[in-house]
Amino acid sequence: MRLGVACALIGSPRLLIADEPTASLDRTSAESIVALFRTLTGGVDDDAGTAVIVASHDRHVLDHADVLIHLHHGRLVP
Repeated sequence: MRLGVACALIGSPRLLIADEPTASLDRTSAESIVALFRTLTGGVDDDAGTAVIVASHDRHVLDHADVLIHLHHGRLVP
């Protein structure tokens, strides 16, 4: 998974979409990925960072999100 993230970052993309990026990782590796994503965003008020969209069931990942959008059977849940 870390190699996949590294490959996705080649060329400094403005948008990174990650589907379950911590699914098969141990907790230490998962925390490293979450920390990397937070670094990439450059902070909430910084327009120079990379936008990161993550689809995840991992509560630890969700706890670090700036915005959460919940889906149920493909529909937005208010």
